[in-house]
Order: sequence, then structure tokens, then C-alpha cells
Amino acid sequence: SMVANLCSLVETNPVRKFIYFSSAAVYGEEIHNLKISEDTLISPTSYYSLAKYCSEVLLKKSIKNGSGGRLIIIRPPVIYGPGDQPCYGPSGFAKAAIDKGTITLWGDGTEKREFVFVDDVVDIVNRLVFSNFEGVLNIATGNSYSFIEILEILSSLLEHKINIEAKERTKQKIDHGFDNSKLIRLFPNFSFTPLEQGIKKTIESIKCSIE
Repeated sequence: SMVANLCSLVETNPVRKFIYFSSAAVYGEEIHNLKISEDTLISPTSYYSLAKYCSEVLLKKSIKNGSGGRLIIIRPPVIYGPGDQPCYGPSGFAKAAIDKGTITLWGDGTEKREFVFVDDVVDIVNRLVFSNFEGVLNIATGNSYSFIEILEILSSLLEHKINIEAKERTKQKIDHGFDNSKLIRLFPNFSFTPLEQGIKKTIESIKCSIE
């Protein structure tokens, strides 16, 4: 409903450029794929991903009917970093580890995912604002990491033992990876924050908020 209202506004109030934060989930959260690109078949497998894709389609229609301006649809995987809400990933694991709580690990934690540092997303969006690009862009590093690797990085950065509780996986294990060649062609000089450095900055931010 929010997007539908926004589309009505855009049709009567033309915009020159519109950037929409969609999600890589539109490619299918439960589909194994290590080479996801902007050309990968759309296959939403949750209400969240379905809502994201429906919003993309609505915006395409409204902007075409309205101003005919540029529409940029970005589909990021998991974004993490300072200010993030605790979730299953770098930010949530870091917060639990600092609080000396227990981190729940589903299965053996070896499934691979993409994790993008929030500052990198901000930088790329800023570049998109001042570019002539339009269309779909995955904001992805091109490198996937397992949840076990995240915990290993946390262990090396913190001075105390991390408490981990393994639970039986409730879904089939799948891996996700991205082909980010389109982004590299668009911004050839851009370099992503390494995962260890991003987690370190996240830890520092959490500690500052506690102090």
C-alpha cells in the first residue's frame, strides 16, 4: 500500500531519478546459486521477496506513465555495520559476542552468503545519484563467506571466548554468491570494505554505544 501510494504521487509529480532499495531476495532465498547476476531469473520464495518484486514492477509502471525519469533498482544481499539491528549475521553475532551472550548457529554454519558493509552501500548509492545509470544493479562484493567464518573473525578480534549454541537446521542448506561484473564495469575504481575490517568497525561502534 505504501508503494502504491508513492506510485500515485510519482505519476502526478514527475521525478528525474528514483532509486529504490529492493533486495537480492527476489532471486529466491531458498535457491542455491553462486553466480547470481542482474539477469538471474526472478523467483520470490517469501512474502517479503514477493512484495519487493511487486514494488519494482509498480514503480516501473508509474515512472513510465509519469515523468519517464530514470529508475534505479538496487538489490543488495545482507547489509551489516554500525547502527544495524541485531540479526543472523555479522552485526547480530558481534552484539551477542560483546554482550557475552549465546550465539545460535543453525546447522554447521557452513552455508555461504554475501555480506556488504553499510558504508559501501552509501558510497555506491551516492555515485549512482550523480551517474547516468538506470536499471537494476546488485550491490555485492563478489565474495561469499560462511557464518562459521564470521565467528572465526569475531574470535580473533575479541579477547574472550564466544558462546555458540548449535541448533538443527530447519531448512535445506543452500549457498548464495554473486557475479558483480556489472557493478565493476560501472565503477571500476570502487573497492569494497573487507569483511574483517567491516566487522572490526561494527565491534568498535557497538562498544562505543555501550560506553
